[in-house]
Amino acid sequence: MAHANVKGARYNVRVVQDLAANWSVEVYPVPRQGEIKRSEPFKNWPVPLCIKICADTRADALVMGLEQMKKLGKIDDFQIAESERPVPPPPPAKPATKPPDAKPESAAKAAPGAQPNAASQPETVKPEAVKVEP
Repeated sequence: MAHANVKGARYNVRVVQDLAANWSVEVYPVPRQGEIKRSEPFKNWPVPLCIKICADTRADALVMGLEQMKKLGKIDDFQIAESERPVPPPPPAKPATKPPDAKPESAAKAAPGAQPNAASQPETVKPEAVKVEP
């Protein structure tokens, strides 16, 4: 179970899914031992710290929410159980090695006296084709 430290006190952390990809990371104080909630016993304990996160999984929302709360200064520190941490992404696949390409026939030397390929010649502009207006 995840825990957060707020001003030296240990707080519990819960993650609740709001909609498809929206999560609510809630940090609340640990209830005293044997304390019974008399008003609205069917609801969770009140939450003094809450942040909404858009994430793919519960584990991602938990880690991102607690890191963001720590950056904002709302909590001092947090601990997450190893079972609640997100699964690391798989390593990227290595690209397949290609065999060395043989030179295509068009790149072979042209026969003597043959016309050069139009694609291999640089384009030239004739001076009479360019008009300059005064």
